[in-house]
Amino acid sequence: DVHPLVSQAELLHALGIFARLQSLMQASTEEQGARLQAGVERLVGNSNTDAQKTERGWCERLVTLADRSSSEHFQLMLSPGETLASRLLVEHRLKYATQGEKEKLEVLEVSSQAMALAQEIAVRVGTHGGGALLVDYGHDRAFGNSLQAIRDHRFVDLLDQPGMSDLSAYVDFAALRHCCSLAAGTS
Repeated sequence: DVHPLVSQAELLHALGIFARLQSLMQASTEEQGARLQAGVERLVGNSNTDAQKTERGWCERLVTLADRSSSEHFQLMLSPGETLASRLLVEHRLKYATQGEKEKLEVLEVSSQAMALAQEIAVRVGTHGGGALLVDYGHDRAFGNSLQAIRDHRFVDLLDQPGMSDLSAYVDFAALRHCCSLAAGTS
């Protein structure tokens, strides 16, 4: 009995979250600019690509339905081979990783949303002046396996009671800095 893979969008939709996120993110460029000038800009994003190095290449970590005999509803699995996301995003991120980082990596998290947002911030600052201070926890290098779920101030299984826990992952500050440099034309 094989269960279909569930994309992140399908999982969010099933949890009733997708429609709320979609309405937040569909503001036009003019609306976003007005919100920014009014000081009410909301930035929402949670899209990581997790990939694991295998003999088949960089395989994406996916969410699938758990076996019917399991008490869990969902489980993580590796894609059968490289996916478009793992191939393009991993290749892009590894272009500016050090050789030492590349040799040590077995798992890699890449946040395309964070990289795109960093480029957008750099373009806005470059166009309108000002600065940006990005504060979070993370590393100044490529890494993997930081995605975690937290409920009631405790770490819990990532897929236990979806929608009832806060999901968190470290920030790859080296990737954000590189994307800002690309947007500014200094890379």
